[in-house]
Amino acid sequence: MSTSVVPAVHPPHPVLELLRDLVHERTGLYFNDAKTDVFIGKLSSLIAERASDSIMDYYYLLKDDSGSAREWPRVFDALTVQESYFWREMEQIRVLVDVIVPQHFKAHPGEELNIWSAACAAGCEPLTIAMALEEAGWFEREKINIYASDASPRAIARARRGLYREGFFRRIPPTLRDKYFVRLRAASAQFGDDELSQVSAKLHSRVHWQAGNLMSEGDIALLALTCPVIF
Repeated sequence: MSTSVVPAVHPPHPVLELLRDLVHERTGLYFNDAKTDVFIGKLSSLIAERASDSIMDYYYLLKDDSGSAREWPRVFDALTVQESYFWREMEQIRVLVDVIVPQHFKAHPGEELNIWSAACAAGCEPLTIAMALEEAGWFEREKINIYASDASPRAIARARRGLYREGFFRRIPPTLRDKYFVRLRAASAQFGDDELSQVSAKLHSRVHWQAGNLMSEGDIALLALTCPVIF
């Protein structure tokens, strides 16, 4: 007998637990009992669309490796937090620029440095890293590669477009915003009438973008082995 989408209860229904544990196993994302309602709320539209409101049927859809390859990216898109902003967690990035990068090139002169933003969402973190390194003049002196990945295909697609609404700029110094972004006026079904800013082509090219699930060794093994700095 199938179980339809219902408001979450505490403890959650056994079928919800099965689905939650499967998602945790495949994605690393965990929703505890107190957040079961958030978990099922984020997935409810996918369950309704793909399994006629049956949680059990959706569980078996995801469990079946032969038929789930196209569905898991949609799960990532639904569950992951993809909003961020520029110039966030700057204490960490200043340590990178002022301490880690100099130490690396002192210990390994002439050797390139690979930096990995391992859950980059819409791209704010790796672009902030690129801006900070650019401002410090490191790209002119040394070979530095920045890699950015996210399990959500939708997030990576946004990052590759390099278009950002006003909310992403709430912390960045205005001079850097004007230096590295061009203000546009959106008029589309996707963005409405919001003002957007396009990241400069030069800065955007500093980052190599790719989709990657941190729970999948095949997706991330090369980056994990070759990037001594991981955010």
